[in-house]
Amino acid sequence: MATTDEKTLNAGLWEVALGDMLIPAEFLGDIKTKIAMKTVEKDTQAGTSKRRTNVVDTAEATFTLYLPSLDFLGKIFPEYYARSAAGGGAVTFGGKSVKVAEMPVNMHQKGAETDENDVHFFKASVNVDFELSQTTSDDPSVEITLNAQPTENGYVRLGTGDLTKKSVYDVATQRTKAVAG
Repeated sequence: MATTDEKTLNAGLWEVALGDMLIPAEFLGDIKTKIAMKTVEKDTQAGTSKRRTNVVDTAEATFTLYLPSLDFLGKIFPEYYARSAAGGGAVTFGGKSVKVAEMPVNMHQKGAETDENDVHFFKASVNVDFELSQTTSDDPSVEITLNAQPTENGYVRLGTGDLTKKSVYDVATQRTKAVAG
């Protein structure tokens, strides 16, 4: 019989760091991460065989963001945001040439002391394909999709960022740092 001394990963509140901005659990609905590797298929006289490759086909995360204000979208889409001199600002899609912002993304269970259960995209872009939900019964929300981009470290890391000591992801520096103690 197999035994383990691992802790159980329980359901709980999660936070998402987009670059140096932390989106608190209070603004987030469900988060879903999808990672799929490409497969190679070949047909032979003996039948069809499928083999997984080491090439990422899909690496994305989708979450529902409950908006405290429409201006908050400027934090999600900084390349489309213009600040107003009178306060607030506007997010405008189309009409100008923009460079899509790419940033590290880290999903962390709120209150966890280490990053051992984090989901980390080394570099991701925010997909500009969303529906703004404005209803009489629910707070305004958008579904946000993050697409992981290739880096020399890979696309996505599940678990700790430091294999030599306990660590935690630091949102301000966008790096893993050692946990004191």
